[in-house]
Amino acid sequence: GSVGRGVCLMAQEGRAQYEPVAEIGGGAYGTVYKARDRRSGRFVALKNVRPGASWS
Repeated sequence: GSVGRGVCLMAQEGRAQYEPVAEIGGGAYGTVYKARDRRSGRFVALKNVRPGASWS
């Protein structure tokens, strides 16, 4: 999959700790991305929560 626009924009700032690699899933509350921690080189999962998502 492709990496979401919001995550790409954050990474392009050059100051972001995480570099998005790929979209790995999504659901009712948002999209999950595989990303690389620029400091450690480790891979992490980041969730981009959709505006208006509610956990009530």
